[in-house]
Amino acid sequence: MRKDRLSLLFHIIFSTKNQEHLIDEKVAPLLYSCIEGVLWEPYYSPALITGGGSDHVHIFLGLSRIVTPDLLIRGVKERSAIFMRSLGKKYAGFEWQEGYAAFTISRWETDDLKAYIANQPAFHKSTSFQDEYRSILTEHGIEYDENELWD
Repeated sequence: MRKDRLSLLFHIIFSTKNQEHLIDEKVAPLLYSCIEGVLWEPYYSPALITGGGSDHVHIFLGLSRIVTPDLLIRGVKERSAIFMRSLGKKYAGFEWQEGYAAFTISRWETDDLKAYIANQPAFHKSTSFQDEYRSILTEHGIEYDENELWD
């Protein structure tokens, strides 16, 4: 083969520190745009869709071969937190939780995941982020200790 070929699709989820409800309707589009910009430059990892609730973010992306998931997520969290803090007094103490979840996604699951992320505002009218997160971890066969999930 003369060129590398790869398809690395990831669903990434992380929350605000202490699950604070700081991502309101006004700043959400700005935050998602910031995250998508950081994904592309410097990581060359295009966002397929970004969304979430008032206390968390879902990112569906194609991971570039030049970066590890951990490096990318930590970079996105750092740069987007700086951006959020720049938006004014209300966001001056903005932080993300320490951890994150990342799952590989099959090309066949793309449309379902995009619809799921796009539907986040409606979904969270009846389901908390904590319940959603536990459910996703269980669905992916990831064991967890409740005491270590939240910060």
